[in-house]
Amino acid sequence: YKDVVEALELFLKAAPALQHVETYQYDLVDLTRQVLSDLFDYWLILLEQEYNLGDQTNFLKHRDFLIEVIKDMDLILATNKKFLLGVWIKDAESWAQSEDEIGLYRFNAKNQITEWGPVTSSLHDYSGKQWAGLVDDFHLPRWELYFKTLEEALWNKTDYDSELFLKESYALEEGWLYDSKDYPTEPQGDSVDIANQLIKKYRGLTEDHDTAHRKPTYGLFSFGGFYFILPLIVYMMFKP
Repeated sequence: YKDVVEALELFLKAAPALQHVETYQYDLVDLTRQVLSDLFDYWLILLEQEYNLGDQTNFLKHRDFLIEVIKDMDLILATNKKFLLGVWIKDAESWAQSEDEIGLYRFNAKNQITEWGPVTSSLHDYSGKQWAGLVDDFHLPRWELYFKTLEEALWNKTDYDSELFLKESYALEEGWLYDSKDYPTEPQGDSVDIANQLIKKYRGLTEDHDTAHRKPTYGLFSFGGFYFILPLIVYMMFKP
């Protein structure tokens, strides 16, 4: 994490000369996205630890922090057209020759970058993307549901109900696939300004923790690959 933060800080120093270059703009957003993704992985470890310790106060703290990271990722992604869900969907819809085809092509475009088939498919997020709109409207609700399920088990001192979580998550996903919401096709916000704000906000947050150099017990985790390793996470966190 410290290495990618340092890389982003150095990259931002080139902004005065390169901020209007398209390739620089893309790489800046992508690098900031990676910083946030790595930070999310790290704090998920802390959430796991607090759950296992029964520490309700810090569990809530880490839950809120993770949700904030996800929202900030959507914020930086929204600043570059290459990371907009709306562009992907509109491009698919542009091939349609009827209203029925518009709905079909929209559904297929959304399905390809999420379920890769039916909602019960084992290939969830096979082609998962971290795009503005997708992060905020698809990934975030799943994570909020996941945290809610953990929280209920922690508060009630009951076992984590993975079957209930998956059932409710599938319902969320299917609803999103059929939703006809329009997403922006033009960037919002300034990439350099927002990247600078985020690096100041998150710099140094892992430096004082004894887990700073520890890898997750279940392997590298990124919320873009939610279902690939979720069963393994559930097993590692809640095994007898």
